[in-house]
Amino acid sequence: MTKSNVVSLGKSNPVVTIGFLLGEKKEVHVEKGSATSVQDLLAKANIEVKNHQIRVDGEPATMKTLVNEGQEVLLLKPLQGNA
Repeated sequence: MTKSNVVSLGKSNPVVTIGFLLGEKKEVHVEKGSATSVQDLLAKANIEVKNHQIRVDGEPATMKTLVNEGQEVLLLKPLQGNA
């Protein structure tokens, strides 16, 4: 990931990086020492998700998964294979 792919919403507070695997990523402010749900982070970042897989630091997650400062939330499009 290059710096040009990251949209920073601020540098002074703790952040969570959130975005699409091969697209734009944003840094979203979070409260230091607190956990925020993936759903709340997506709302803060104005990101709409439709049928995407969610990963938090590479592990499968849901909209209710709690995320701490410094973690990364990635949204992956589902792969469609041959039936």
